Amino acid sequence: MDLRKLRHFVAVAESGSMSGAAVGCGMAPTCSTQSISRLEKEMRIRLFVRSKRGVELTEVGISSWRKRAICSRAPTPSRESAERHEEGSTGSITVGFVSTALYQVLPNALARLRARCPEVRVRLREMRTNDQIEAFASEKSTSGSASPGSSGNLAAASDRRRI
Repeated sequence: MDLRKLRHFVAVAESGSMSGAAVGCGMAPTCSTQSISRLEKEMRIRLFVRSKRGVELTEVGISSWRKRAICSRAPTPSRESAERHEEGSTGSITVGFVSTALYQVLPNALARLRARCPEVRVRLREMRTNDQIEAFASEKSTSGSASPGSSGNLAAASDRRRI
């Protein structure tokens, strides 16, 4: 069941008619009827009793409407939100760091990240350099900080963007 069908269901329940709900949802009455029919088939229950004067919720429909009315009003992801996520300015990253980075490198890098991408959730994990390389390779870590001159080929382990 998708959110669109859920919104149609709530609109029909609140308006008492397929055509009234269709107007409120900005669609043709036949589309509203088809959407509700598909929802009923998908749920394998009858949500409405239909008549020439409109529709009435069945007992199961009333119960479903009470539970779903709140959910149907949840905000949908916007195009802008999806674009921000795609470009990496939202979401989450895991940062592996060596203990020496904790005092200067990490605070400065996190401050720059917060300034550029305030919606990004950051998880910090103290790790040895070799463990960071392994975490990069297995994608358990998305960023890291190694000490200068550390062993291992850190550049080959990651093609991630630099903060």
